[in-house]
Amino acid sequence: MSISASLSCRKILGEIMSISVNYIRQLIIKVACDTTGDSVEELIGRGRLEIPPRDAIEFMVRLEALFDCTLGCLRYEPLSIEIDEFSAIVNNALNVRVSTASTFCCSSTSRGAASVR
Repeated sequence: MSISASLSCRKILGEIMSISVNYIRQLIIKVACDTTGDSVEELIGRGRLEIPPRDAIEFMVRLEALFDCTLGCLRYEPLSIEIDEFSAIVNNALNVRVSTASTFCCSSTSRGAASVR
């Protein structure tokens, strides 16, 4: 898989980790179904996340923990969004995190950062 085809890349212990768009979409659907009790077929058929306020907070917390990123959507309000559109939001959040980490790592090494203990 090329880097351009990956959803995000994360440098962890010197290895590049890639997550495909399809895999991210599957994880979003899984977490949504686990949170709301909807069936996978029902959710895919709608093509949208339709999550009530109480479940929306739990859904977002689970996704943020799963992807280890902040999505900035923790509000007590219903979540109604196309699955593909939401995948793009997650993609952007992951790419910002990766970009920031890459910049930090590169600038730290160029300044002679201390070794990891």
